[in-house]
Amino acid sequence: MQSPSRRLIQDIRQLEESLRSYWSEQTPPLSRQLRGYRRDWLRTFEAPLKAATASELTQALLAADPVLVGDFHSLRRPRRSLGTLVRNMPAGESPAILLELLPAHFQGTAKEVLNNSRFRLVNGMPAGEVYENTLRAAAARNGIVAGAWVDDSPGARDSAAAKQWAQLRSTYPNHRWLLFFGNWHLADSHLPESIRQAGGNPAVLHQSPEPIWEKAGRPGEEQVVKLSSGHWAWLHTPPLAQWASELQDAPKDDFELCAEIAEEMVEKLANGFAGCLSLPTPIQPPSVWPADQWAAFWSTLPDMERLAYSEDTPPLQMVVHPHFPAIWTPSHPMLNSLAEAAGHCLLTEHPLSQKADPESRLVARAFRRVWARFLNPFLRETSLEETGNRLFPGSNKKWGLGWSSTLNAWATGSTPFMEPTRRILATEHFGGHLGAFLVQEGRLDHQSLIEILNDEWAGFDWPSLIANMRAA
Repeated sequence: MQSPSRRLIQDIRQLEESLRSYWSEQTPPLSRQLRGYRRDWLRTFEAPLKAATASELTQALLAADPVLVGDFHSLRRPRRSLGTLVRNMPAGESPAILLELLPAHFQGTAKEVLNNSRFRLVNGMPAGEVYENTLRAAAARNGIVAGAWVDDSPGARDSAAAKQWAQLRSTYPNHRWLLFFGNWHLADSHLPESIRQAGGNPAVLHQSPEPIWEKAGRPGEEQVVKLSSGHWAWLHTPPLAQWASELQDAPKDDFELCAEIAEEMVEKLANGFAGCLSLPTPIQPPSVWPADQWAAFWSTLPDMERLAYSEDTPPLQMVVHPHFPAIWTPSHPMLNSLAEAAGHCLLTEHPLSQKADPESRLVARAFRRVWARFLNPFLRETSLEETGNRLFPGSNKKWGLGWSSTLNAWATGSTPFMEPTRRILATEHFGGHLGAFLVQEGRLDHQSLIEILNDEWAGFDWPSLIANMRAA
């Protein structure tokens, strides 16, 4: 007989599959040419998968010339992972990076591309902003960057990129080359074959390709998979996150459009969460406030939140109104933030949202976090320092220090005095860890989540929570 916690997981998986199907149908249809181009890419994943280690992947990448790395353009995580590859290169090596979305006439040092706004992608965004993580890693190793974009068909761009790589490689023979291109370019008959014809010996790294998500067993942690010869996959992002970012791939300066799309997605998630718990759908629709409306959103917050946050300096992460289904976000929200916002919408129609004591605030924060954890098994918690810097940018405080007395007081059931900024930070950080702990330990089922909403949950245990906080 299936346990209550397993039934909850099964219901959430069914919701995830429904959302993936629905969101994928909202994207514009592909042209006939692109359908064929994508079909070639799908064939890459028809072969049986073979579990591999990070060490095996590293050896394959070191033996290749060049390394082709897949990109899901609207998602930030592949760009961060490219930066990780650069930082993990052998000591003394310098990277050379060929970027698909940077026009082919651009070439410079990584430091120049990072700091000079004239290096702009084909969508008009500054390369230094979009690829900041990677460029900083490359600049620290005296790396170079070149663009590959030409205005032509995908196949013609593959051929042009391979020719350009061969020419650049002869100019910079001592650099380690990484080519960062959209996923479909990495079908073996596309860019890899063009590179081989140009004299290369490529290794191909696909980043979280959706076609193997189910075949890989829906992994709960990062995983490396060996595909066909020369092809590897690094699983670190659930497919639902890819579709969430694809639907929001609007111009960053169109704040109203981003907020409107996010509201529809949050509402869809909130209704789905309610359905999982056999609850009525939320009556009040979510209100997502865009980045340029921080001051107006700040004015609606209760006194403590207004004292903590600066009206003039917006946070660098999502902020929710404690009592209403209102959310402010500094940029279009990714899956984790969308899930938390949806959990918050469900929360605001139940008794727990009206409680202000520390225990209730921690549990409310945990309730938001569990939904993000359920939908994204790769999600990890941030440090106190990072959370504080994102909530209160420019404060220059050492947020990771001075928490022993607070934890000691909580362990005895006391409520220590905390200034507004530290109180909000404590709720955000430690409540998030509580949510992560509850999901990891398998302590949640339909009934316990409903009890949390109704402020009837008896599972809150200060000693266990404090032990978990200290470990974090």
